[in-house]
Amino acid sequence: MNKTYEVLYSPSAVKDIEGIYNYIKMDNVDAADKLVDKFEKIASKVSLYPNMGTLAKNERLKRSGYRILIVDDYMVFL
Repeated sequence: MNKTYEVLYSPSAVKDIEGIYNYIKMDNVDAADKLVDKFEKIASKVSLYPNMGTLAKNERLKRSGYRILIVDDYMVFL
């Protein structure tokens, strides 16, 4: 059985997700809901596979251990 890890969202990530959601829902609530669902699915996968994504190319981010995933038009930092 795989070990699961707790996925925590930084306050700035929560603020970004809320802003993205609110912006998209002005035109299309369903699309906004689907995008947030994608973010939640990624978080679920990261809880099982914490080394998902690619290492950041930026040296400062790389030294800090950040990984990056692309979700639609958005970069998710892990």
